[in-house]
Amino acid sequence: MVSFLMSCDKENRELVPLSPTVRAWASFQDGSYWIYQNDSTGTQDSMFVGYNGTEVYPAAENTYDVETVNTTITNTEDILLGFIFAVGIKEIAFEDFGTGIDYHCAAGFTIESGEVKEEKIIKGYYAWSVKPVSDKEIHGTLYEDVILVEVNTLDQDGMIVEDILNRFWISKNNWIIKKTYSNNGKAYSWSLLRKNIIQ
Repeated sequence: MVSFLMSCDKENRELVPLSPTVRAWASFQDGSYWIYQNDSTGTQDSMFVGYNGTEVYPAAENTYDVETVNTTITNTEDILLGFIFAVGIKEIAFEDFGTGIDYHCAAGFTIESGEVKEEKIIKGYYAWSVKPVSDKEIHGTLYEDVILVEVNTLDQDGMIVEDILNRFWISKNNWIIKKTYSNNGKAYSWSLLRKNIIQ
């Protein structure tokens, strides 16, 4: 006869799993890759999933556990280009630093009732806005369920630096389909050319 009195508090804590919607936006398995093309020069660059794994962490108040997924993005030389980090049923964060040693960008978005929430956030060294946009065509492919994330850095006084702007068009089940960067006249634009997605 099993005694339920033997259960400890940890065993009784609720587990908040990753939702299917969060997985669709932020979890990409080994074997996934993206090939981007510079819109000005035609130069191509490849990105791969270097690691994809799920773990369970206790919540801050230690009353329930949260499943998370961490995906790393690398290039052919296995150089780290960024992270995708998703938590529980709604929170997705990402970092992108694949365009040079001086480039680094962090942002995220929230899922509510299966949809991406439109919002503006200031956190750490960045300020960003998230909004759904209409379907977007890239190199002859029409992508649906697209959001636009616009990111500015903050100066040492915590003020938004308007001259530095990153834009990411992110599509459900595809991740980043286009990204642009501008900094005082310096600019680049990359668009997704081909992909292989495993989720």
